[in-house]
Amino acid sequence: MLNTALLASRNELNDFTQELAAECQRVGSRIVKVRNGMWFCVSFCAANRNGNDDPLFHTSDWEHCWEANGASVANRDFDIVEF
Repeated sequence: MLNTALLASRNELNDFTQELAAECQRVGSRIVKVRNGMWFCVSFCAANRNGNDDPLFHTSDWEHCWEANGASVANRDFDIVEF
């Protein structure tokens, strides 16, 4: 059996993050829980029209950022697990 989540690109939205992105676009930001139990308020930044930037989630001060699949760019303990 394959873990298909690991085969997908980190820069592509999955079912969970697609819903999170839609909520962020609808209301501006959402509270999310990360793997280590902390909570953050995140916003969604879609890819730009030129295709140079990948979609991502971030805190308002950009101190914490997440790939489109919810994986933290800095530390696995900060992966988004719930919203």
